[in-house]
Amino acid sequence: MNFMRACATLALAGSSLAASAAPVIAGCPVFPADNVWNTPVDTLPAHASSSAWISTIGATTGLHADFGTSYLGEPIGIPFVTVPSTQPAVPVSFDYADESDPGPYPIPPSAPIEGGAAASGDRHVLVLRTGTCDLFELFAAFPVGGGSSWTAGSGAHFDLRANGMRPDGWTSADAAGLPILAGLLRYDEFAAGNIEHALRFTASRVRDQHIWPATHHTSGYSGTQYPPMGARFRLKASFDTSTYPAALQPVLTALKKYGMILADNGSNWYVSGEHNDSWNDSLLGSLRQLKGSDFEAVDTSGLVVSPTSSQAVQPAQAPPAPPPGKSHLVDFNADGKADLVLQRADGKIEVRLMQGTSVIAAANVTPGAPGHVLPTTGDFNGDGKGDLLYARDDGAVEMWLMDGTTRTATTTLVAAGTGVQVSHVGDFNGDGKSDVLLRGADGSVALWLMDGSTVASRASLMPAGASWVPQLVGDFNADGNADIVWRDVSGAVSMWLMNGGTIADRGPLLGVGNPYWPIQAGDFNHDGKSDLVLQSSDGSAQLWLMNGRTASAKAALLGPNASWTVTQVGDFNGDGNADLVWSAGDGTVGMWLMNGTSVVERKTEMGPGTGYRVSVADDLSGDRKSDLVWSNTNGAVGAWVMAGTAIATRAPLEPAGSTNKVIPLRFHH
Repeated sequence: MNFMRACATLALAGSSLAASAAPVIAGCPVFPADNVWNTPVDTLPAHASSSAWISTIGATTGLHADFGTSYLGEPIGIPFVTVPSTQPAVPVSFDYADESDPGPYPIPPSAPIEGGAAASGDRHVLVLRTGTCDLFELFAAFPVGGGSSWTAGSGAHFDLRANGMRPDGWTSADAAGLPILAGLLRYDEFAAGNIEHALRFTASRVRDQHIWPATHHTSGYSGTQYPPMGARFRLKASFDTSTYPAALQPVLTALKKYGMILADNGSNWYVSGEHNDSWNDSLLGSLRQLKGSDFEAVDTSGLVVSPTSSQAVQPAQAPPAPPPGKSHLVDFNADGKADLVLQRADGKIEVRLMQGTSVIAAANVTPGAPGHVLPTTGDFNGDGKGDLLYARDDGAVEMWLMDGTTRTATTTLVAAGTGVQVSHVGDFNGDGKSDVLLRGADGSVALWLMDGSTVASRASLMPAGASWVPQLVGDFNADGNADIVWRDVSGAVSMWLMNGGTIADRGPLLGVGNPYWPIQAGDFNHDGKSDLVLQSSDGSAQLWLMNGRTASAKAALLGPNASWTVTQVGDFNGDGNADLVWSAGDGTVGMWLMNGTSVVERKTEMGPGTGYRVSVADDLSGDRKSDLVWSNTNGAVGAWVMAGTAIATRAPLEPAGSTNKVIPLRFHH
């Protein structure tokens, strides 16, 4: 059945997140973490004038890195210099003194000038004074008397520890009245692969208007098709960066997350960076492949705290952390990024700490006895780090408390030869620690409430000989306690709402002879309550939005005779609604982005016959969007960082022929 025909029928958050750490130069922050330059805009809406502004700047014009090493013997880019707090200040006279901060400025005689000492261009001079952490910037700067004094077109003084702005109508060393240093791409952050701020760029035709955070403009264009100074643009989330060199991925990520601010008149799509002889000019030239049409303007009006402050409201990157009972990160070092576990042919377990598609640390954990890691796990001691359950071949089950790649404690949870197996994991009493649901070979089911590796209490849920089997765990009434969906051999389906080891409420969902099986749980309408995906023996699939034991809405996803089944649930576009990953019998893999029972977007991610399947759907990059880890029948393993249905970046993790197998872990908290 064709995936695109498989369906039978079918804001800025009010709370704020803490800002990430501000960029730092020589021990000084480059403005506070909640400054507009340091604020992500990847979750903000597109501006209503985006298409018009892009067209004016140039939809087919390429992005140009206006920095690098040297060209015709002259330095490329805007240099800056750091000086100690003891640096002598010298007089500066300004052509636009009424819009400039008066001197003296602590400019050393040898301060580098944009374009070189003989340059005829903007001749910016940027000086960061350490100790006091303030910034001095000049436009059209010329030394006088060997640097004993300076002349300049304009100048500005910024406190890097505050969110101050220029008075409205005032310029700075930039036409928009903004600081320049904050928007420069620096070589040290590029080399470190961590760019946590917006970039500065120029355009040739700018409106005679400025918008926050700009305070100034210099243009005679009055039409609304012209972008104003201060307009912000970002690389579209759907833009596929996977074909670009690995070294440029941090730049592309920053362009998506933080974007660029229009700060000066100049050539179209010229983005600014520091002059540094370490740049690879050829590599930077690859950015020309980015066209104006790959960007969109952003509506930043919701970021304004005050029109006289550059402090920005910190937009929520995603909904709050999911309540207990919902799927959560398999995160062994509590850095907000999902990690991976692989099992080698020799039985050793390898824990890999991930940062996007990169492995930042890996270590082998050698089991004491042959066995395998169970695909369900949790945080059993409440330290915010995932732990592991290991089933030995002799029937025993071990609990491994983890700290990153280190196994800090090993406890035999289930003794060998008992026939008891771990069925599911979830936090059934809302204490922040995962608990264990176990099923015996005789059909009995028990719930163990855990405190680390200690069983705090036990409750028998099903006696020996019972024909009911736990199918799913989720929090269906949003009380913070995991609940249980059961299925009987007769086909009946029931739900138990739990409060620790006590059944708070129970009742049937489907009667005897029902052909549907509950196969996945996730919150598809962002109400904090788990919902159900069910599939019939004839291939039909349904989605039920749950309110406790009651389905508030039901929708058909697939009709009968479909060869598709839901294999993963994740939030791939960060809207707080669970999305679906489907697999077909021929190996095709597709994704549906959901909003309640409605399909917002659908896409085939992998064609038939490739041998690939999705092993993990979890957030590898820490952007609150689920990503994909693929395993191939030939042993290859790859990771895709996703932005909705689009691939933001991809990388191989294991080559063809590898015997290291990814364990498809599912975390329940």
